[in-house]
Amino acid sequence: MASDLEDVDTAPGPEVPLPSVFGIGASSVHNRTVNTLDRWLPKIQQLGIDNHRTVSAWWPTLEPQPDNWFWSVFDDQMAYLQQRDIWFGILLMGTPAWNTQDEPRSLPVNNLQGWARYVSQVAHRAKGRATHLEVWNEPPNGTGAKQTPADYARIVRATHAAAKAVDKRFQVGLAAKSAHILYLEQVIKAGARAQFDYVVLHPYESLNATMRSTGGDRVFASIVPTLRKMLAKMSPTRRDAPVFFTEIGATSELGERFQADALIKAYILGLVQGVSVIQWFEGMDGDSGPLGLMDVAGNPRQAFHALAALVRYLGRTPAYLGRVALGPQVTGHVFSGQSGPVMVAWGRPMVAPQRVSLQQPSRWLQPGSAVRSAAQIVVGPSPVLVLDVADALVAAARSGAPDPLDIELARSDEVFIEFGTRLVEYGLYVVSAHGLDVYGGSQPRGTPDTGQVFAVDPAFLCYDAEPIEITVEIERAGAKGRIPLRLNYEAATPRGFKTAPGVLVMAPTAETATRSWIIKDARFVNQWGYGFALVSDCRDCPVHRVKRITVRKVLA
Repeated sequence: MASDLEDVDTAPGPEVPLPSVFGIGASSVHNRTVNTLDRWLPKIQQLGIDNHRTVSAWWPTLEPQPDNWFWSVFDDQMAYLQQRDIWFGILLMGTPAWNTQDEPRSLPVNNLQGWARYVSQVAHRAKGRATHLEVWNEPPNGTGAKQTPADYARIVRATHAAAKAVDKRFQVGLAAKSAHILYLEQVIKAGARAQFDYVVLHPYESLNATMRSTGGDRVFASIVPTLRKMLAKMSPTRRDAPVFFTEIGATSELGERFQADALIKAYILGLVQGVSVIQWFEGMDGDSGPLGLMDVAGNPRQAFHALAALVRYLGRTPAYLGRVALGPQVTGHVFSGQSGPVMVAWGRPMVAPQRVSLQQPSRWLQPGSAVRSAAQIVVGPSPVLVLDVADALVAAARSGAPDPLDIELARSDEVFIEFGTRLVEYGLYVVSAHGLDVYGGSQPRGTPDTGQVFAVDPAFLCYDAEPIEITVEIERAGAKGRIPLRLNYEAATPRGFKTAPGVLVMAPTAETATRSWIIKDARFVNQWGYGFALVSDCRDCPVHRVKRITVRKVLA
């Protein structure tokens, strides 16, 4: 065992009340003082938002010199949020300059005594005011270059011991960047089993996949089920631990409608899979680009109005009733809303909008627009809210009937994608910019912007390592020349990916090329919204098209 302490899967501590799912966060420039909070938070609270990610609790700020504590900002922020009846958590992070035992910008594993003292001081100060302590921001981000999951496990254990010594009601949050479930698995294995009470993820990339990929919704909605599958194996008493998305967001650079649609999908698909708290990043544009519900001048964007509509019609504590297929490409999610059932529906991206029947005249709206009434509506990738949901649709949602595609893919031995006059995806999805079909040249490689990034449907293969064969066929789309491609895939490494041996090479004068890889250690969890990518280490390679990719289970 990697831990230097006993690793026992003990029962969780007492439960504590949670806020609503509708939360908010801020970049550091808007979270430094009460004054910076007051520039934007009152407007956001008017939407019905009742929780904020964290007060300013960075260790180097609170203890700038050993045993010299600076509490005024911390105390003022807690008082300000309490006065406004806003629930808040506390993000524990940082290594002071005076801590020479550890490298700057790293986990303070060589000064666990100092870290535990910091946690204890914060816990004493916040006791009775806050309950949730998030351990570090997006690890392994912000950790030392040579630090491992075992190092983070030591920090989590020290936090758990120090916080629970002050009050057993404190909840310790085990965190990871994106949807890096394999990193959490390694942290738990290294000694953090049962040393946490809730789990924190920041699935920005998975949300982006819902806007780029026809299978993006299925990938995003699998985050929590995949996490719970891992917890059931690695820390069974924490299998049902609450899950927080303490950061998730989308840029308005691609259009305000894009951002608003992404926000709705984040909250709706989060509710579908049982996320307890979702804190949109961020309230107002800060130091991370135009991600805010408001711009730097405090002017609301469409996403602001979209969130207002969700809270208004769903209420602060919506209950998910189930899904209903409104058409081949349109899905509705039904909730018990503020004044009766509400359905939120949208179609798959990059697929033509469809006319669907609501089975009765119903009020409906696209958030930010006026309420209209119709018995049939045209639904595309932008979500719509249906307020007068027909009893038949509510009954269909409540029936809990399984998705036929889930059943079919679970029984399949093979999934594939074909590119041609039309795109055919069967359990394998391309995650790409809209309309991109030629790859290579001077384009970047191995990112969603190249189109050479793919997600395997979670119903086919998810989390478990199972021998598979990936076969890729490509064709030339331009000038002659050699085209080399490697395969990167998700695996249980600190980074979450590894490169398969061997290269797919198209000879300089060839028009097509094919290669198969046998992989025994793939662990598809879609950390970044996809499971594998075709990458090249050459610049300005001749361009090519992917013809077909097949992922086949290798049966014993």
